[in-house]
Amino acid sequence: MKVGRLRVIFTLPEIIKNWYSAPHAWSTGYLAYVEWYKVSNRPGAHHNMYTVHQSPAIEGIVEGEIVPLYSIRQTCQLIPLTDSTVTWPESWNTNNVLDECDDFLLNNWSSKYAYQTIW
Repeated sequence: MKVGRLRVIFTLPEIIKNWYSAPHAWSTGYLAYVEWYKVSNRPGAHHNMYTVHQSPAIEGIVEGEIVPLYSIRQTCQLIPLTDSTVTWPESWNTNNVLDECDDFLLNNWSSKYAYQTIW
């Protein structure tokens, strides 16, 4: 299992430039572009949650991949992780926290399903 940020859901066109058929190798189903996060090897000793880090951008390019939409199994809750002496900035909100924060805890306690599948 991998943790990623879903950026866009799309399909490839069946017709290119109004007269060429798309190559047969092109997927006909829905696709998703996902930016991958790095997950720690072991859960934390006190909370049993894994630490998740944004993959570092190399020359401005984030590690991502196009995957079939059906391969995405579930959502997950990421909790912003900061040093215990630092409070969350007031500027963080649901629209920008994934861009502003680099480290998170993967909450496997959010539901019974998450608890049983996120290890």
